Amino acid sequence: MKIGRPRTYDHAFGAVERVIALTDGFALVPVEVDGPDLAHALVAHLGRCGHPCVVFEPLDEASWGRLAADLLAAAPGERGVVAVIGRHELPSTTGAGLRLVNQRRDSIAAAIQRPLLWCGPPSFLALTWERAPDFWSVRTVGQKIEPDTTDDRASSSESAATSKYRSLLEDARSQRDTDRETNFRTRLVQNLIHEDKLDEAERIAREGPWPEGDVDAELTRFALASKRQDFVEAERILGTLPRPGMRPDQAAEIALAHAVLAEKRDSPELRALARRVAHDALESSGNDAQARTLALVALGRADRSVKALHSALDKAKGVSPGLVAIVRAHLAVVLAENHESQAARHHVKELDEALAATESFGTPAERAMLVTALDDAKHALARGLGEHDASPMQTIASRLGSAGVRESRAETSKGSAVASARDERPTLETRVAAAPPRRAPARVQVVSWISAALFFYMAYRFHESPLAVAVFTLVAIAWLWVARADTR
Repeated sequence: MKIGRPRTYDHAFGAVERVIALTDGFALVPVEVDGPDLAHALVAHLGRCGHPCVVFEPLDEASWGRLAADLLAAAPGERGVVAVIGRHELPSTTGAGLRLVNQRRDSIAAAIQRPLLWCGPPSFLALTWERAPDFWSVRTVGQKIEPDTTDDRASSSESAATSKYRSLLEDARSQRDTDRETNFRTRLVQNLIHEDKLDEAERIAREGPWPEGDVDAELTRFALASKRQDFVEAERILGTLPRPGMRPDQAAEIALAHAVLAEKRDSPELRALARRVAHDALESSGNDAQARTLALVALGRADRSVKALHSALDKAKGVSPGLVAIVRAHLAVVLAENHESQAARHHVKELDEALAATESFGTPAERAMLVTALDDAKHALARGLGEHDASPMQTIASRLGSAGVRESRAETSKGSAVASARDERPTLETRVAAAPPRRAPARVQVVSWISAALFFYMAYRFHESPLAVAVFTLVAIAWLWVARADTR
């Protein structure tokens, strides 16, 4: 019998550790795990890495009832974290405990002032979304603890590309060819970023040298800092750009980087700067179709404008398939931010399939930009009710979709009973159909009866004329209808 290698979770645990290391203050970090044993393994790993955990694992009604108080009393320390571990099977009073946590959200955040890991299966995370929407609204991008992959088919194309650029980089070093060395280092770092090997990518990036004024190299360092969520370093790098003598496509890429950073930091000042840089790039693009397209994408990201991105998509179709894919990925981001998740998911799914189908999808630079934009789109979907493979969003969306529920945070925070009562209110059509018929007001009825009698009398007086009889009779019947009309 063939015995497989034991499962390891180093990559997933490392991703959670990076989030903690980059977080200053309180942050709610959803962590999807298959069971409590995996959550305890994560806690142990973080402890070995210098992040001791205060763990709460409510198992019965009493422990769920005092969870909010326990969180207020937690003291994780300067480098510590707090972890709450949920299970598949939960007591019936879990919802009440979560509502208390929802009500004390701000107090809990002020008391902990460190990351709070909210660990459990998708059903537990979905229940938190439903019963504690205000609390859930302050979450960061969710993490999913999965075993490290050993599927050679899934990683062969990226591994081959990484190996190729590593070999070319060593060859350029041995020949002391600085230009080729810089180019291959940039490509190698880009591929390592794609594979989420951020530590190795940063080590190779620091080996240098990075020639002064090399815009492509600086943009690669910006992508690495942004991927690590080190936005201070990313902003510092962008502060040194643009530079005189740049190509139009480089100016457009810098404008796009400004727009992406402004969105991630949610800064109006950075967004205004991104618009100015994008307008400058658009004016300097001239007849360069690729630069003009990327500048339009930057404007679309800065303004969250679907119209601008559709214009960019039309221009990209005349340039290259790789550029079309990049624009579609950025369009998916804006659609997700504008709560058009169905259209965003459609673009993300097709682009993921295209990336998986061929290794030579676009140029290396286009592939780097595409992967980064796709990550942004998936994170945008994860923040809303979109489906995302690394979070329980699909479960949540299916629940809310089947129930037909569209709740605002203010209303749902009052409790699920109020929300349920609101959702059961009959529609306008139902109320109209069920309401008893209402007749015309008494004054109108009296006038209608008198008018009907008068016209019947006129029909009798002019009985020699059949036409007059018919006309007066019809008018009298009309007045009778008014008196009996249903005015609901």
